[in-house]
Amino acid sequence: MESVIKSKVEARENIEEEIQIKSKTTKQILKSLDSCLGIPKRTKEVIKMYVDYIKLFKKDKIKIGNLNMVLYCDNTNYSNVVNIISKLLYKEGITKSPNYELLTETYISSRNNKARNNELYVIDNENIRDYKIEKLINDYPTSVFIVICNDNNHKMIEKIKSNFTWEISINEPTEQEKIKYIKNTIKQHGLECKVTSSELGAITGYDIETIDSCLIGAILRANKQKLTYISKEELHIMKRPNKKEGLKKLNQLVGLEEVKQQVQQIINYIQVHKQKGTLPNLHMVFKGNPRHR
Repeated sequence: MESVIKSKVEARENIEEEIQIKSKTTKQILKSLDSCLGIPKRTKEVIKMYVDYIKLFKKDKIKIGNLNMVLYCDNTNYSNVVNIISKLLYKEGITKSPNYELLTETYISSRNNKARNNELYVIDNENIRDYKIEKLINDYPTSVFIVICNDNNHKMIEKIKSNFTWEISINEPTEQEKIKYIKNTIKQHGLECKVTSSELGAITGYDIETIDSCLIGAILRANKQKLTYISKEELHIMKRPNKKEGLKKLNQLVGLEEVKQQVQQIINYIQVHKQKGTLPNLHMVFKGNPRHR
């Protein structure tokens, strides 16, 4: 995947990337969505409608609305989707660059950093006030703005919702999606994956950026050692413990009936979230005598 070998916000290095994007069909660029994680079918359909809208927008057949978008995402797993949207906008001649700029409060406040027209800007910072976002949109009407909105800053854009015609959502990737992603990434780099799905499950609790960082290190180490495969040692992961064995040891302990019930509740809680494809918060507070923890 691109995120393994490229940063979230890329510099415009040379013309080769631009030529490559221009040579691809819109359908080929959209096909890249299939390899993105946490993308529901509805989101793919809306992005395809977005492309059709762009083409009508270019031909001045649509006089209302805009290309600005709210992307609902409670994690950092949005860069690949934004990269695809960025390429689509460049392919259709809406933006001058195939990349996007990440806007923060510091960027906006700095006199040296000035926004430009005909560019894609992504706002992923809950500290940016709504009036500043609205001012940016008004000052640069031919640029496209995507606001990453999570539960914490959902109300932030309510007052300026009229500035955004499009809305899409990205879910937390499931464990199966992450395992498939890891295996495909290793394969794309010409290496064999000698790590079982069970072992890979030990790192699927992390976000994609952390997994990508882990993969980069493993691939670099494998290349340096001239290996043709990736093992769990390269990924620095341990085999996932046997759940039944752990429960058996717990049940063998004398007393602790309340604790045993709580552990079973936690297991049920995880299983429900796993079926839904969501990642639960498993942070805990242990009370009582330290020697009994």
